Formats: sequence, C-alpha cells, structure tokens
Amino acid sequence: FYKEHGVDFVRIMEAAVNNVFHRSSGVQGGSTLTQQLVKLSVFSTAASDRTFKRKAQEAWLAINVERHFSKQEILKFYINKVYMGNGVYGMKTAAQYYYGKDLDQLDLSQLAMLAGIPQAPEDYNPAVKNTKYATSRRNQVLQSMVRAGYVNQKTANAAAAEPVTKGLDPNHGNTSQNSVQVKEKVVDAYVKQILGELEAQGYNPYNDG
Repeated sequence: FYKEHGVDFVRIMEAAVNNVFHRSSGVQGGSTLTQQLVKLSVFSTAASDRTFKRKAQEAWLAINVERHFSKQEILKFYINKVYMGNGVYGMKTAAQYYYGKDLDQLDLSQLAMLAGIPQAPEDYNPAVKNTKYATSRRNQVLQSMVRAGYVNQKTANAAAAEPVTKGLDPNHGNTSQNSVQVKEKVVDAYVKQILGELEAQGYNPYNDG
C-alpha cells in the first residue's frame, strides 16, 4: 500500500491472464486498497458489476485519489468506509458493534480480528457459532504483524491464545439503529453533488463510462 501509486499493474495483469484462461471463478481482483476505497465510495460492489470497464474506471480514479491525498488520509478514509459485516460500515462502528468499546480500548487480539474481517465479512464474523474461520483469519493477521515488525512472536502467540469470542458484546455497545443494518450504500455528499451536476448537463454517470 505504501509503495504503490493507487494501482498495482503487475497484479492486474496476473488477474487478467487468470481470467482469460479461466483460472479463477468470475473476474479476479487485483485491486489495491485505494481502488477498494474508490469502489466503496462510488461504485456498486455487486459481483455482476465486476467488469474490465469498471476496473479501468476504478484504476483511473484511484490514481487521481493518490495524487490528491496522502497515504495516511487514504487509509483513514478506507477504515471509516470498509464493510465489516452485519450491516456495519467502518472500523470504529465495528468496534462498538462487536465489542461495545472504542478502538483504542481493544486488545491486540480484538484489533487483529477487526483488521481481518473486511476480506470476507460473513466468513470471518467472530459472533457466529463456528469461529474456525474467524480464528484462522485473526491468527493470519497476527503473523503478518510479526513479519512486519509491529509485534514480537511472544506477543502474537499470547494474542492468538485468546478466544475470538472474548469480549463480544451481545448488545452492540452504543451503536444506533442508524449506524448498522444499512439498507443501501451511503454515498459521500461530494459524490452526490458531482453526480447531480453530470445529470444536469445531460450525462448518465451510471452508464456513460
């Protein structure tokens, strides 16, 4: 994330080759975190919309986002927008929904669990009966932190020994009904404004490319 410039062309080419030769189901990804932010902000996340044209639009917008915002700003935007399962968007809200606490009150195991959820929110949900996949994902994140030098192996092992169900809040903290179970995508005000301006000029921003 910190080395790329919004688009990883090597990953895109690998994904394209795999798609052409049917080595993956559907259109394979290759998206950077910035492209994922663009997708969450502007586009539909439906599988039917994962087209090469849409990928090209994502890439162009991601490059422009990288030109106008710092890496820390982009990461903050993503953390505030990413889908965390159960109709919850953003990691701050997810901390309340799952643990009834703010992010800075969570322990290492809980933070690693939240960091791992976005890749597959339904599969890695720690509040389900079978926590096998959630536990595996949490431990993957902990080992990535060890390799990156953020924690040592002893600290990671201690966090991995903690059940992923520890500290779960069945009452979902102070999340309001308005912040969870979102029925439709919440689009930033500036995006709505731009779409309105395009429509006023006779364009269809959803189909005109």
